[in-house]
Amino acid sequence: FLANITFIHTGRLTFEVIYPVELCCVNILFYTQEQLKIVNPRSSCWNKQNIIKTEEEQILRLTPTFTWSGCQQVEQKGVSKYICEGGKSF
Repeated sequence: FLANITFIHTGRLTFEVIYPVELCCVNILFYTQEQLKIVNPRSSCWNKQNIIKTEEEQILRLTPTFTWSGCQQVEQKGVSKYICEGGKSF
């Protein structure tokens, strides 16, 4: 899923993501306008991630081991899931 969100000055994105533990681990990738120009929908997840500069905090790892993700593991109807709630300022 690709969302194109433009902030003129500053902004805040809040999120709630729930997914089964067996699909671990989901990442949210934040691209600059220049990086977005070279994203190809047919590229693999790894290729799309390699465009990003990790030192600029452009990857949000949705796993409990990544503190800023706000994720915790829960059991819902016999299924282990991650519930991730938080936000990111730009």
